[in-house]
Amino acid sequence: KKRVQYTEPPFLPMTEREGVESAARVFIKDDTSFSAAAGNGTATLYGINTYEFGQTAWMQPGLLGRHINEYLNLLSSDPKAVLISQSLADEYKLKPGDGIYVGWEGLDQALFTVYGIVDYWPGWNPNPKPEAQGPPGLIVGHLESIQNRLALEPYQVWLKLKDVASSYSSYESVVDRSIAH
Repeated sequence: KKRVQYTEPPFLPMTEREGVESAARVFIKDDTSFSAAAGNGTATLYGINTYEFGQTAWMQPGLLGRHINEYLNLLSSDPKAVLISQSLADEYKLKPGDGIYVGWEGLDQALFTVYGIVDYWPGWNPNPKPEAQGPPGLIVGHLESIQNRLALEPYQVWLKLKDVASSYSSYESVVDRSIAH
């Protein structure tokens, strides 16, 4: 297979748009394969910059065992650290300190270490899909570590707008300056 080589555009222009309070790069890869001591499976992989994500994402209070920033601080302590969903922890008997190999088609898997377990995560739906045989799994790691150890692929940019900003005018600002493709 022919492999596509992506290059990353400058991120700073996204943060400087009118009405933008903060921005976060969020890589999401469905059907990411993983291997653990109790078996192999697939999960959704999130790659985040913990500081950007903490400034931008929002989580309903009470959904996590602790404030989301505590999980982000835990994750930020080690580039190989990942958070996993409770569904993965239960099915594959994973706990903090365990190793988990992560990758996707065409790549060698890279070893990460489980640092925490979460029931919910911004943008991730923990409910089983009708065609699925069980609950979905989630792995959250460092964007830079995923890019360096696995591959650089397109990611989303999540924006937190200022109270006075309109989402439409912010979108138009991005499109007019040919920042988004």
